[in-house]
Amino acid sequence: AALLFGALVFFDGAPVDEATSTSVDQTTEMVTMTAGTVTRLPDLVAGSISAAAGGEAPEDEDRLLSPISMAQLGNGASEAGGWALLLRVIAVVNIALGVMNLLPMPPLDGSLVAIHVVEGAAGRVAGRAVKVPKLLFRSVAYGFTGVLLFAMTAAMVVDLTSPIAAFG
Repeated sequence: AALLFGALVFFDGAPVDEATSTSVDQTTEMVTMTAGTVTRLPDLVAGSISAAAGGEAPEDEDRLLSPISMAQLGNGASEAGGWALLLRVIAVVNIALGVMNLLPMPPLDGSLVAIHVVEGAAGRVAGRAVKVPKLLFRSVAYGFTGVLLFAMTAAMVVDLTSPIAAFG
């Protein structure tokens, strides 16, 4: 929201009160869109893996963003719209990363929230303190981290073989 506010005030010349409401509205819209993307995450991962294995590259809006495609987006934004558009792209990427970090899978931060919720609910039902077994937590963390690294590697392969057309 702060990056969007700065882009509106400093680059678009919007009044502060208008920029405040607009940046809050745009941030809410971005969080909603990112949450919708989270529901499509298995399809996005499958598409990236299929494309990395030699299949057809997915459309730009239906692919995972790797650090390579994020750099391509930033470069395209700065060339197409200057600092204002670049700040908006940075805001979108930060909001998306923040929402994704709330997924309840280790090693993401959302897993800690989920563990505390499970332990608290189980403790109330059992009438005593209940802890999630560390072996279970580690196993899920290692498994999900492996899937995440594999998906990001596939996304980078796709980005190298079929670059996105950022703002072009």
